[in-house]
Amino acid sequence: MWQGILVSIIASVVIGVVNRFASILKTKVEIEKEKAERQKQSQTEAAGWMALEIGVAKAQQEIADSAKKMAADGKITKGELKVELRNAEDLAKKTAIELATGPAGKWLAEMAANAIGGMIDLILAGNKRDDK
Repeated sequence: MWQGILVSIIASVVIGVVNRFASILKTKVEIEKEKAERQKQSQTEAAGWMALEIGVAKAQQEIADSAKKMAADGKITKGELKVELRNAEDLAKKTAIELATGPAGKWLAEMAANAIGGMIDLILAGNKRDDK
């Protein structure tokens, strides 16, 4: 009789230990999945930023070329310059979205509606610091 009780107690302890181990294992797996997702998101954003930096560089070159052409006659109006700057931002966005593929392209397309102008400003600010 006491042997049956002992077997029941041991079985309960073993089941408790197995359940606890399974719970710990499940938590570790979830943590690793979250880490992998964050890393994937970081890589996506890095690829998006790189595409945007290339787009900004292309737009900067284009605006410089355009300004040289407009300056050939000796006059560039503020209005013309504003139009060129707007066109440059549009070109940077368009180039970046064309260059970025897969998740990075999707991420940039989502950003284009909201924050890409601010992102371009950050890149330009960084370029100015690098030039000093």
